[in-house]
Amino acid sequence: MTEKSIDKLKGQYCKVVIDEPGKEKATVIYGYLKDVDHKKNFVVLDFSDGLVIVNKKSIVAIKPSNRKK
Repeated sequence: MTEKSIDKLKGQYCKVVIDEPGKEKATVIYGYLKDVDHKKNFVVLDFSDGLVIVNKKSIVAIKPSNRKK
């Protein structure tokens, strides 16, 4: 995933698929992409339960979404 493609999604409502270590299935999170730190490889997401900080390496897929829960 390139830095340009993630930067374009800042502030948008997105669907993010995360593959966490130790889990068999991937986790899907719907929320707003708040910030991206390319030097430290972190992405900040704001979803219904609060803010989440995710490592960019654990993101399997990310795309904009119209669906809002």
